[in-house]
Amino acid sequence: MLPNQEVLQDRSINIVEGSWKDTLKSRIISDEPFHPYNHIEKFQDLKEAAILFKDYITHNDDCNKKVILLTDYDCDGISSALVLTKFLEIMFVNPENYTTIVNQRKWSNGLNDNLMKEIIHIQDNVWPGKKILVVTADMCSSDNLPIGTLRSRGMDVILTDHHHIPKDNYPVNANYVVNVMREDNTYPYYISGAYTAFLLCAKVLNLIHMTDTDDGNRVLNHIASYAGVSTVVDQMPLNVSYNRNNAIMGLRSINSRQGSFVLLNKMLKQPPVLMNKSISWSIGPFFNSGNRCNTERVLFQGMRDNDESKIKYAFQENNRRKVAQRDINKQVLEDVYKVYPRLEDVFGIAMEIETDYGVAGPVASRLGETFNRPVIIFRQGVDQEILSGSGRAIIDVDLLELLKEIQNETEGIIYKAAGHSGACGIEIYAKNLNKFRELFSNKVKEKVNGKLPMHTLEVLSYIEPQDISLALALEVEHYGPYGKDWPEPLFITKARYKGSYNFGSAKQCRFERFGKTTFQGVYNFDRPNGITQDNWNEKMDGDKWYYVVFSLQLGYSNNNYLVDIGIKDIFPV
Repeated sequence: MLPNQEVLQDRSINIVEGSWKDTLKSRIISDEPFHPYNHIEKFQDLKEAAILFKDYITHNDDCNKKVILLTDYDCDGISSALVLTKFLEIMFVNPENYTTIVNQRKWSNGLNDNLMKEIIHIQDNVWPGKKILVVTADMCSSDNLPIGTLRSRGMDVILTDHHHIPKDNYPVNANYVVNVMREDNTYPYYISGAYTAFLLCAKVLNLIHMTDTDDGNRVLNHIASYAGVSTVVDQMPLNVSYNRNNAIMGLRSINSRQGSFVLLNKMLKQPPVLMNKSISWSIGPFFNSGNRCNTERVLFQGMRDNDESKIKYAFQENNRRKVAQRDINKQVLEDVYKVYPRLEDVFGIAMEIETDYGVAGPVASRLGETFNRPVIIFRQGVDQEILSGSGRAIIDVDLLELLKEIQNETEGIIYKAAGHSGACGIEIYAKNLNKFRELFSNKVKEKVNGKLPMHTLEVLSYIEPQDISLALALEVEHYGPYGKDWPEPLFITKARYKGSYNFGSAKQCRFERFGKTTFQGVYNFDRPNGITQDNWNEKMDGDKWYYVVFSLQLGYSNNNYLVDIGIKDIFPV
């Protein structure tokens, strides 16, 4: 027997009628068969860019033509670097004719001064007198002036990206702009930066008549592994079958046990056959760890060259960062109440922390989940006058649009902001942090009409405790991967509580299934339902019945696949 509607409404739980499988299928916006060449003719500048790219890389005997691959530093940037570099490697382009430059987070976003110095050094000292093509990926849509500098020095520039293009700074200096965010775009998909680079490679194969050939498919299948990782981790909409199938293609490519993924999966203790969550929980975050540990280039080089020592170094640095981040999460939670003594009147949180690069984003996510508000976490800039931050929208507001409005309405507060509606980077003038806090909270308040929404749990089905099984987990796995606009399905059950123990800052809970068997799940205290670590023993009475709202996924431990439960809410029957 389910809870009555009054209880469900009070807890913001909505139970959907009908089959949970049918409900999932109904959410797919596009269900056309996957093919990388679908609608590719609608992608503005893609064909022209591919013709120029092909001209540089197919004349392998022409040592006068050189290529610089330039990418960003995060997971999408590293994935883009691997897509492009591996493509040239598989196409047997002479390695002396191309090089890859991965940006570093400490240098800030875009075509910054340090990257410009590296590119110009290569032109003047490594390849003097040579014709050079710069191909960007996952970056440079806001860098018209530095692109103009490269062009004035005789270089060609193909810009591939998927970020917002500023109307007042359109990159007209680039030879070609391959970006789905163009105002004249007719390509029907919102895709990652790495997948944009993937399509550039696919179009080159098309131009040299390798479409749907064994060799052409072999090339695409290999580089799809990196594009698939970026699609999931960079929060591309997965209710579009094109992105979903791209992620699946990437997972299958990784599962073919080729190259550096064999080493990486061993270090990450992944199962022999990777599951959907392997990308979003393990491989993707590891790719993203480089810019949080200042190991972006080491990580890229390790994955490119199948170098175990470099991959291991990046892995160890990431583990050290995780330990430090736990302490930061705890401290910033305490500091929020000091900065915002009347938190009930605050609609957007902005905090400053002392940390290395790359920690701000994960801390913002954690803080946002705790307080159910948009959050921006700043760290002190290099020149001490600029605070660099990372923001997470958390609720249904366009964070980038909101910050742009503040920038346009009030001078001298925001230096620049870029990224996506749900996650973005921002730099403000440090002396105006308190003023920014006020403007940020007020702007969020305006967008939500003065009322922060409570996150609704949409439950797809009631499941009997005895049916929480490996077979059901396999069914749920079949409909993955889960991510943006394709959330993992939630279920509800009624079970007898048998006890718990501490699992870090969470609780590992045990419930009776049938007979003497039990099932277990982790509860993270990330829902404001009145149950906290402090009152846990008072609220959770052993051997009594509770409703449990949970996600169900396929897990892996000690060489066995198993049921993996994530508890989203819990309340007494």
